[in-house]
Amino acid sequence: MQSQRLFPGRGLADASGYFRGARFRVDSYHTDTGRRADVREYPLRNIPQAADMGRKARRFKFTAYVLGDGYEAARDALLNACEADGPGTLIHPFHGEHVVMCEDCSVSESRADGIYYATFELGFVEAGSFDTPSFESDPGWQLLAMVAGGYNTTAGSFGGAG
Repeated sequence: MQSQRLFPGRGLADASGYFRGARFRVDSYHTDTGRRADVREYPLRNIPQAADMGRKARRFKFTAYVLGDGYEAARDALLNACEADGPGTLIHPFHGEHVVMCEDCSVSESRADGIYYATFELGFVEAGSFDTPSFESDPGWQLLAMVAGGYNTTAGSFGGAG
């Protein structure tokens, strides 16, 4: 398995994850990361200009499964966790703990050869936070505002002379 080569010493028994307490197993995964870029391309220029807009939201995509006796309860728990409102805690078997929103969830079931299991295609995005941007007053702009106010006062004093 690819996951065993990437993470030596971890067997499939250790490849368990949880979302909002609902347990599942994972054999492989896909994670999207990178930077956001504002790319500008101008006429008659061969080289574009790219501005760094910060880190992209991390997205976790994987096929999860639940199996064995009582798999229906595990299937329902994971479905309910994916449909619940707001962000939840994902314990990723390879990336650890993240607060995420479930973007995509599809499930298929099989009862072939006496093995009962449900397979999920899951997609999560990190939830982030709703912090208000902070700001500080710029002393230069404050000085310009005072100068402009003083100019208007002075101009009014001399407005009648002439």
